[in-house]
Amino acid sequence: MSYQKECAVCGRSFDARVEIQESCSPKCRKEFIRRYRVSHQKFSDAYKKYQDRYHKEHAEELNRKAVVRVRKWREKNKRKYLIQTNGKKCDGKWLEVMEYYEWTCAQCEKEAQLVHHIDEDTTNNSKNNLVALCRACHCREHKPWQIHTNN
Repeated sequence: MSYQKECAVCGRSFDARVEIQESCSPKCRKEFIRRYRVSHQKFSDAYKKYQDRYHKEHAEELNRKAVVRVRKWREKNKRKYLIQTNGKKCDGKWLEVMEYYEWTCAQCEKEAQLVHHIDEDTTNNSKNNLVALCRACHCREHKPWQIHTNN
């Protein structure tokens, strides 16, 4: 949304991005502040009101954008995050197992995220007992009676 306004310094008409914008350019803004000695606090309060109103009006769109941004970050940093959180599991063999299976699920060929103990004994961390699985396949191993989908 833009507002048709007149610059308080040079008198030129311009499209203001926010209701409180009084100048057409950064140069005019500096002059406006110098000339009228408008306090920074006044600008901050007015901007805060504008920001609050904008967030209320566009909450759904902003939330959608935030979700997309977080998903992109997670996708980009997924392995790094998984290594940090799980690297020391299985006596340090978690990363070895994931690299052995090339980060793919041993059952469905999707991206693996978990290491499963085949005999379900968490103290038995031999390489023969560990397999890389995606979340859905791991759940299927522990709860075969439930329906699970691959995400």
